[in-house]
Amino acid sequence: MAGKTDKEPALPSRMSASDDAARTLLVVGQRLRKLRVQRGYRQQDIAEIAGISTAMLSLVERGLVSPSLTTLAAMAHGLGISLTDLIAGRGSGEDEPLSRLKDQPVIKTDDGVRRWVLKEDRLRKVDITLNEYAPDIGNSPNGVRHTGYEYGFVIEGELTVEIDRVAYVVGKNDLISLDSTRLHKIWNYKPKTARALWFNLQRDDLGPTYA
Repeated sequence: MAGKTDKEPALPSRMSASDDAARTLLVVGQRLRKLRVQRGYRQQDIAEIAGISTAMLSLVERGLVSPSLTTLAAMAHGLGISLTDLIAGRGSGEDEPLSRLKDQPVIKTDDGVRRWVLKEDRLRKVDITLNEYAPDIGNSPNGVRHTGYEYGFVIEGELTVEIDRVAYVVGKNDLISLDSTRLHKIWNYKPKTARALWFNLQRDDLGPTYA
């Protein structure tokens, strides 16, 4: 049967975190430099927009340092693309039918969640990510609000999702759905790493800081 595989795709290994981070830094740095050169910007131009030194930007482009998401977002804005487009290496007009997990760089949020952007459809305002929550890690200690609606499907471990201070325990093969404008906190209180597929719909400010 077409599309059938003999075994399920393997989830990313917890042991590969440092390798993932190094690969992501290198890939994103190369994309930054390529886009900067294509658009005719000097390193000084982008460094000033991002509020960093030219020497620091040079290190970022070579994949030798890890900038914050805020700094990366400023660089992406200066280059005229979204942060997600920069990290995922996709233009906003692309509509690839197949996304392979192994081809997606890992993003580590400021709160420690590891995230793989499987699909960002800017036309339909849909984002699909694989999120990995280490023990005592989540989207925000105080919860967040943003536009849109979201669904989370836990594929390993257990998450606690608080919606307007009401807690829901979401176990393996459970799905949670919520209006993203409500205050929500997603947290792993268990000693085992949890993984979940997350779907964000109709969000106006698409980017890798949701859920």
